[in-house]
Amino acid sequence: VDAEIVSIDAFNKSAPNRGLVVGITFIKDSGDKATPFLNIYCDYEPGSEFNLESIARSIVKEEEDNASLHQFEEQPVERLFPELQDLPSNVLWLDMLSVPGGRRFSAYGCQNGCVGLALVDQSGPAVLQSWRVLQDSPVSTVLLFSLNTDSSSSKDIQEHGTSNPEFLPESDHWDAVLCALVVDLDFDGQKEVLIGTYGQELLCYKFQEQPDSGCSTDRLFQMVWRRSFKSPVLSITYSDLTGDGLKELAILTLKGLHIMQHSLSSTADLVLQRLSKRLPTLIHSELDRQEGVPEPTAPPPPPPPAPPSPN
Repeated sequence: VDAEIVSIDAFNKSAPNRGLVVGITFIKDSGDKATPFLNIYCDYEPGSEFNLESIARSIVKEEEDNASLHQFEEQPVERLFPELQDLPSNVLWLDMLSVPGGRRFSAYGCQNGCVGLALVDQSGPAVLQSWRVLQDSPVSTVLLFSLNTDSSSSKDIQEHGTSNPEFLPESDHWDAVLCALVVDLDFDGQKEVLIGTYGQELLCYKFQEQPDSGCSTDRLFQMVWRRSFKSPVLSITYSDLTGDGLKELAILTLKGLHIMQHSLSSTADLVLQRLSKRLPTLIHSELDRQEGVPEPTAPPPPPPPAPPSPN
């Protein structure tokens, strides 16, 4: 078949089901014109979890047995995603973030350099706010994230939209950016920004406070490390590949896959250090429990106000 694969993604089925769900988007040349397709494969065969040819053969057989299986109905885009109407160019990347109140942020990057951002009420759905900004080159990746693991980025977006950009220093020194990832690599509760470039570099940035000449401090992104590869960096992911509970950083380049692992000794030292800080509190809580000391409770709510007296 004369087809060009555009993207591939996969995830495990929810328990108690077993198996892998694989999604493949591709463009098939039917002669007159190119047609886009989305194929979803979800059969499980022991020993063939990652054999896409086996999965594809199984899914064909399943569809012959049950014609209604794996069929999707196409819906008008405005019915579910009103923010994606009247797009200025082909979308290269899309990211969404759910926020409290039944709302979501949608961000997309286009081939013509346009970056779109929208706040959507999901009950409608309806677009509440929208922003657009034009860059000087195609936008390969757009990510919505918060810097701290216990905070949200929605407040900053709602207050500033796209009017408060932050530039990553030296990120333009190694040709085009092809991929990006936001993850807490050093376990300090603050996320790092990783970007992979066509110039064969993996760059890591961290949001840090920098004292200025006065009494205040500026908080800026600073490069904390970079690593060179033999070919352009195409994709980055952070996942537990070995099943030991510690995630690995997988970097896909044009000529191969590289796996970067945390130092086990450094990680063990960090765990022991944090346990030593929490140990006195845990021991104190356990002693109080054995002695029957009640745990502190929240104060009771104030009584309701008295009703107004009749005139």
